[in-house]
Amino acid sequence: MKTTIEFVTTFSIEGYHSYGHAFIDSFIEHCDPHQLTVYHESQDNVDFHKRLTWRNLDHNEDRKRFIEDHGRDPSKVGTPKDPNSQAVRFCHKVFAVTDAIRRSEADWVIWVDADVEWTAKLTDRHVEQILDSYDVVFLGRTFMPYSECGFVAYRAASRRVQNMAADMLDYYTS
Repeated sequence: MKTTIEFVTTFSIEGYHSYGHAFIDSFIEHCDPHQLTVYHESQDNVDFHKRLTWRNLDHNEDRKRFIEDHGRDPSKVGTPKDPNSQAVRFCHKVFAVTDAIRRSEADWVIWVDADVEWTAKLTDRHVEQILDSYDVVFLGRTFMPYSECGFVAYRAASRRVQNMAADMLDYYTS
């Protein structure tokens, strides 16, 4: 049976105009037959395509509560020089990924940052090489104190992934 994949990304309205539309166009062109779920922030002008699903992050009550409670807290807003301190900035990604893992019927949920542009066809061979037999796949870095998180693949049905997603969400909701 062929592996099914749901790609996931998120962006604000400004992000859509700056880079999101190019991400979507390049995904449609190069990533057939895979599905893309876009988590957005009350965006009206969504692109319609049979391989796109749009979900409004502003309807996520947990995210809304986190932003209301911590959106002005300097310790959660953080500084541009320290991405690990920017809980508010990165909460959109956490709420999108955890929701997608919970809801997906695909074998894999793959997060890709929306400022990516696909430039070549994503083949089954590429996918097999990337995913292999792991539950989580990411782009590790040896020269930085943290991993690249612009591409992370999750085996959606894995109990370990489900537990990890619950833990990720718990950091923002407890």
